[in-house]
Amino acid sequence: MVTLAFALLAAGSMVAGCQSQFAGLRLTIATGSSDGVYFQLGNKLADAWAGTLDIARPKVLETAGGPDDIQR
Repeated sequence: MVTLAFALLAAGSMVAGCQSQFAGLRLTIATGSSDGVYFQLGNKLADAWAGTLDIARPKVLETAGGPDDIQR
C-alpha cells in the first residue's frame, strides 16, 4: 500500500511540473462564411484545441472563402 501511495505521489509531482509547450500560442482559424460547414468545423476545432493543448481558444475568422483563407 505504501508503494502504491509513493508511486501516485511521484506521478502527480511529475505531471504538476510539466508545462504545455503551447503556452502563449495564439491561433486563428479561417473558415469561410458563417453559414458554411467549415465555420462549424472551425468552432469545434477551436474548442477541442483550447481544451487539449491548454491554450487560449483560437479565434474563428469568417472569410470570403478559399483564396481569402489562404491570404490570411
